[in-house]
Amino acid sequence: MSLAAPAVMHGLTSGSVGRAAIRIIGRLMISARKRYWMSDVPLMPLKRCTKCGGSRFNSWDRCMDCRNARGRLRQERMKANGGKHTSAEWRALLAASPTCAECGRPWDEIPMRPDPRYKNTWTKGHKIHVLDGGTNDIGNLQAECYQCNFTKNAGRLTRQEEVA
Repeated sequence: MSLAAPAVMHGLTSGSVGRAAIRIIGRLMISARKRYWMSDVPLMPLKRCTKCGGSRFNSWDRCMDCRNARGRLRQERMKANGGKHTSAEWRALLAASPTCAECGRPWDEIPMRPDPRYKNTWTKGHKIHVLDGGTNDIGNLQAECYQCNFTKNAGRLTRQEEVA
């Protein structure tokens, strides 16, 4: 099908219509074909989160609305618990910690995180969890590998009861 074919089909000749007009008519016909083709394709059912009903999921198939809500809740807890530290204090603590505080492995023996956004294997771990009232003060922080930190915190969404 030549460039002039759509124009001829509409009763126009290439002499009376410029190349730009022929291109526009051709694009309109292609978009009409796409619309017709798309109308034949059944739509996939929209996936919904079972907790909040959201429909936004990340590449790990986790609900982004739930993730953002958990992040806001954690920030509120950290603010309520108090405590601060500077980046210089954290860097000094990290320099004094050649190994993970939980498992004792050196940083170079720990495999890199699967997500390429993260360049380091260490994370900030709280000795007393933020969930249990721990502060974000430098005295409550320790350098932990991501595996220990994530395993330690996995699944806990409620406070641990005091054992008397």
